Amino acid sequence: MAPSPIDGDVNGRASSAIPRDVKVFGAASFFTDVASDMVRPLLPLFVSQVLRGGGVELGLIEGSADAASSLLKLVSGRWNDRLRGASNEGWRKWLIVAGYTIAAVARPLTAVATAPVHVLATRVGDRIGKGIRTAPRDAWIADVTAPAARARAYGLHRALDNAGAFVGPLVALALLLLARLDLRTVIALSAVPAAIAIVTLVVGLRSKRGDAMAPAPTEEATAADAPRERWPGSLRRFLAVGTILTLANASQGFLLLRAGDVGLSTWMVLLVWTGHSGLAAVLNVPLSTLSNRIGLKTTIAAGWITLAAAQAGFAASSTPATIIACFALYAVYLALTEGAERTLVATLAPDNARGRVFGAYHALVGGAQLAGNLVFGWVWDRFSPGTAFAASSAVAIAALLGFVLLVPVARTSLHD
Repeated sequence: MAPSPIDGDVNGRASSAIPRDVKVFGAASFFTDVASDMVRPLLPLFVSQVLRGGGVELGLIEGSADAASSLLKLVSGRWNDRLRGASNEGWRKWLIVAGYTIAAVARPLTAVATAPVHVLATRVGDRIGKGIRTAPRDAWIADVTAPAARARAYGLHRALDNAGAFVGPLVALALLLLARLDLRTVIALSAVPAAIAIVTLVVGLRSKRGDAMAPAPTEEATAADAPRERWPGSLRRFLAVGTILTLANASQGFLLLRAGDVGLSTWMVLLVWTGHSGLAAVLNVPLSTLSNRIGLKTTIAAGWITLAAAQAGFAASSTPATIIACFALYAVYLALTEGAERTLVATLAPDNARGRVFGAYHALVGGAQLAGNLVFGWVWDRFSPGTAFAASSAVAIAALLGFVLLVPVARTSLHD
């Protein structure tokens, strides 16, 4: 019997080449994250120190933005499946480009914010763009990549994404300290790398049909939209426990706020964020492809354990050194799970519903982020940051137990 894609080797003898489209998406994500992370690490401090917002306001901003993004991921996933293999499939490219463009326009408008509600509006606009592009892009990567190479492809894409998150704060720091520009000007200049990302997609993404590995479905089959009931039980259970885990995964804005809470200056917060993103970028490919040897389930479980440890560390930390160590743990968690979770979703999803499955995956995550961030922000304000992180660690452990016990290891058929 062939090895299970959850349980062990997914490599087989298929090609491990990374398709050109995956590299184009990676380059676009790099420049997009340069733009995003010129702004994002500064937002928690901007909201709390300049706009005088608290934990609830920050939780509302981050949670609402992620929820809006996730609802659109569900819709755009359905669009992806209707366009895939149809005579007008070329529109999938422009759907993705539109998502990147909306974010590129909305993000720099944060420069004119004078109240937390203005930041809420620009963040929601930014995440709307992300919601439109994410599910079709993730499905496209799965479509054009051989199953044996998917973990590496998603790992490469996430590595380039995190590399952008590494470069972005450095650019912001250079503009603030060396060019002596003010914060609002730096935020406005984030439009430049975002524009480069859009050009990269328009020029570089050439595939007319997003499935190079298998025959495209007929228009009739695509339009049928395989009903939810036919999704494999292992997939549904993974979506459920993944949603629980997201309740424990506080917005990274709270991690940054925690860094400031223990005495790190603004420029040190930027450097810590940069180092965390750089570490994740370096580890993404090797830790994602680790799943080809030890299995997707073991890789994901190791990542969730690491998240629980990081959150417990954030709860107990009271010095800059321990906070930096927790950021390093969080980077390891990202590297272990970002590629492996997407590979698992792509492996379990029916071919003609892959966009919908990715849309549901991201939508559930975003809805949980809204609830989790609001509760986290309330606990932060009502009790203490340590209490909020300790509760998150406990929820992460509960999600891990659910994953280990409820998501089957051996039964990976799409018809289980």
